[in-house]
Amino acid sequence: MKWINTFFIVIVFLLVIKLKVSASDIVEDEVIVELKVPTKTNFYLDTRNDKKYELIKIDKLWWFNQDLDFKTPTSDYFDSKNEAFSKSRLYYYEDAVKVCPKGWRLPNLKEFDVFLNQISEEEVHGIAELNYNWDNINKEHPKGFKFRKTGFLHKKKKLSKSSFNMWIFNDNSEDAYHAHMYESDKGNLQLFRHTHTHKKPKKNRRFAVRCVCEDSNFEPK
Repeated sequence: MKWINTFFIVIVFLLVIKLKVSASDIVEDEVIVELKVPTKTNFYLDTRNDKKYELIKIDKLWWFNQDLDFKTPTSDYFDSKNEAFSKSRLYYYEDAVKVCPKGWRLPNLKEFDVFLNQISEEEVHGIAELNYNWDNINKEHPKGFKFRKTGFLHKKKKLSKSSFNMWIFNDNSEDAYHAHMYESDKGNLQLFRHTHTHKKPKKNRRFAVRCVCEDSNFEPK
């Protein structure tokens, strides 16, 4: 009789341990999904060309924490022979609105403003001055934001070599927006957005792309 009681106690103990471990696994999975800082588990594999992109979560959106690098007939690099520019393709707006992988898209104005506030770590409107420069932002920003100098192209002309530029979606067919980051005379980075009219000469410009996806539509690998 004693051995039966002992066996029963051992079985109950093991069941309790198993339940605790299972609960711990569930919690860990939830934490991974909610992380804002990039980790080894937060990435997206673009199966069109097997390029892997680090992700960062802002509010309820997943963002590419790297510039899109998918070749289209009209895309190009600022300088394909320079490693610093060789992973950031530049696109015309007409190309940019459809170049992201399936389920991903360009950020809109409201989403970019949320992004801007997260980067600056304070509430800002349309423009932010950051306490970082090109040498330290990718190493020291507490939330893990990463940027590359992309420059931009006007037709085949290379402009603003020491700046970061990306497209922002606007459903107004006459206007688009793009974000521009540069290092000011004070040594701080400034990031802002402004209107980009779809008329010559500006429609001939090409900028980088950062794709976004709603949290409900995607779970990081």
